[in-house]
Amino acid sequence: MALIAFVHFDPDRLRLAMDYLAGGDNRVVVIHDSPQTLEVLKQEPPDILVTPMLLRFYSLREVLDALQAAHPAHETRTIVLTTMGANVTPLAPRGEPIRDWSLPVTAFLAPPADPWQIVLSVEQLLHRQVSRS
Repeated sequence: MALIAFVHFDPDRLRLAMDYLAGGDNRVVVIHDSPQTLEVLKQEPPDILVTPMLLRFYSLREVLDALQAAHPAHETRTIVLTTMGANVTPLAPRGEPIRDWSLPVTAFLAPPADPWQIVLSVEQLLHRQVSRS
């Protein structure tokens, strides 16, 4: 069973994709972009995290570092929604560029991503995860 977490999404807009992904053995959760985002993510690490590049309360680095620190043996595959693709200079919360862009991001999608594009990307990662086991 895979845990798939969506951060900062309008659940109504992606209901079809989330319902589809929740079929079978998957569990899908929506985590709202809030001061509690890190605490919620650290409780149970997702197998796949779908998140926008820019969050209101944390940088993407803070989110991924917190997940790694809380669960060092767990690998979370990350799909980042950004208009900049892989050629980004991500910014920390205060607007300064992040010098070390070694974030473990698995895929980039351009927002607003079609729900089926997200489904296909998640299913590819799930398939890779199963075939590695």
